[in-house]
Amino acid sequence: MGSIVAGERIMDSKEQIKWISTLRGLAVLLVFISHLYLINGSDIGFVIGRIGVVLFFLIAGYLARISRNKRTSKQYIINRLFRMYPEYWIILFLTCILSILLVDDNNLSVGTILCNMTLFNEFMGIDGITGGTWMLPILICFYLIIGICGINFFMSDESGGGYSDRTIITMVLLSALSIIIGLIRFFTKLPFPTAYFLLLSIGFLGVFVDRKNFFQLTFIFEVGLIVSAPFSYGIKAVYYIIAYNIGIFGFLWARKSGNLSLSFFNKLGDLGFTFFLGSSIPIIIFNYFIDVNSSIFNIIIFGYILRFVCTYILAVLITRFIEKPILSFSKKIERTCV
Repeated sequence: MGSIVAGERIMDSKEQIKWISTLRGLAVLLVFISHLYLINGSDIGFVIGRIGVVLFFLIAGYLARISRNKRTSKQYIINRLFRMYPEYWIILFLTCILSILLVDDNNLSVGTILCNMTLFNEFMGIDGITGGTWMLPILICFYLIIGICGINFFMSDESGGGYSDRTIITMVLLSALSIIIGLIRFFTKLPFPTAYFLLLSIGFLGVFVDRKNFFQLTFIFEVGLIVSAPFSYGIKAVYYIIAYNIGIFGFLWARKSGNLSLSFFNKLGDLGFTFFLGSSIPIIIFNYFIDVNSSIFNIIIFGYILRFVCTYILAVLITRFIEKPILSFSKKIERTCV
């Protein structure tokens, strides 16, 4: 997802957290697979993709604690915004240019593009131009909360590595809001964003995964998930509950193992944000020459591999020549905002 979705570069002050990089690479692959033709839109595709999203938010929360403690509030917010917006804007404009030239997309008005630039376009009723951006506004809100409040705001003053009552209140509030949104969605039949508060909760679980009484917070989240999901998604609620819990247990297992490190997933994890956002660009190009949604193209494994390889190469190029210079510049800005 920078994280998947825009996470901190995987470097602790003492040692590289390789298991995080591997886990992020797995999350990237899960989201990529969920959008493939054969399972896209299916229940299996949803579960696979949502597991990846849950892993992204747990990783973002876990790394937020490391990153925030190294920075002032202003530095942290600048760091997060620079990690997400400039690179996203470049990918967005590249997607728009290709869509206009190759697809002749007349729906890309200036207003639509400007709304997409905020990443909050869906809150304005505007569809996303690039795929998978629906969760980024939630991530931004999470980063802003951490940036403004700080980690110590949520920590206990007592010894033992616990958390304060503010943390419990925050989790209860998020859980209650997810239930309220679920009820509103049930009675109005409108797609209100239940996932907004559920994923914010997941981010906080990532922050406090190493804290004492962590499972108390998990229980609060589970109440919100199990109660809100049926109101929001009906019979398909079971798939949401399964996906969220597989993501949580997978993260806890990887955290406990500590030595999980696979080269392929490490490299993919380092490209997470760019790979995730840029995955629609090869599809636009392929569509100009061949119908990538045709069963012939997608059933043949070559079609999947070709799409993956092209997305990977694009992510490598953007990371090398765009992301790294942007992050280098952002560090200079951070130093002026002590």
